[in-house]
Amino acid sequence: MEELPLATQNELKKKFSKYEIEKSEKLSKDTDIFYEVELMVESDGEIQKHEILFPEDGQIIKQEKRR
Repeated sequence: MEELPLATQNELKKKFSKYEIEKSEKLSKDTDIFYEVELMVESDGEIQKHEILFPEDGQIIKQEKRR
């Protein structure tokens, strides 16, 4: 998680504190930088996965549940 911007780390801690980061990736498009984070949590015997896209300011711009 150290490679993620502080604003993104704070948002993850606030909204996804029970989730484990499986993967994070830095993406760029033109001059914009984004971070894609894959999270996982086990709840009631089921594994739930989420993929989240953040710009550098840490505000979620896309969130998907994955199986």
